Amino acid sequence: MPEGSRDELVVPRSAWAERDVRLLPLIPGRRIRHTWVHHTRRRLPGGAASDEAAERAFMRDLEDYHVDTRGFRAVGYSFVIMPGGRTYEGRGWGMLGAHTLRRNGNSYGIALVGNFDEDQPTPEALSACLALIRLGIEGGHLSGTDHPTGGHGDVADTPCPGVNLTSWLRGARAELRPSR
Repeated sequence: MPEGSRDELVVPRSAWAERDVRLLPLIPGRRIRHTWVHHTRRRLPGGAASDEAAERAFMRDLEDYHVDTRGFRAVGYSFVIMPGGRTYEGRGWGMLGAHTLRRNGNSYGIALVGNFDEDQPTPEALSACLALIRLGIEGGHLSGTDHPTGGHGDVADTPCPGVNLTSWLRGARAELRPSR
């Protein structure tokens, strides 16, 4: 994840997207208490060593898949985290996602790029995930204290986000819990 101000923690949609889409906002005033973590199952060619151009191309390909194959309006995730730790805005804060069936109206979806049934997530990606969730809490986008809420497979019949990322989530919840 790039160093710098909070505004620099997330690459905005406008920096990578080619499609002009109309995203639906979340219900105004609704408190978002959940984050569901996913994996893309697709790997980024070049992995953590990939440059921004490769990452942006990956984001466009992912969006093409979500729109052309899945029938979504745009990439379904709220945010996508690359192996090197750079975080990309998908639908972003305040917009309705298409990531966790029957849970999109009260949650954000964060996808880490990779197949974590077979691979280990990089430390950079895991650190970026924690930083993004902290940003959401501090910015008032996420309320409550149990973030990340869980993996996609906790609420759906899917192995997502893979066994290796799922095991990390337990410790991440404890690390993000405020001290009492």
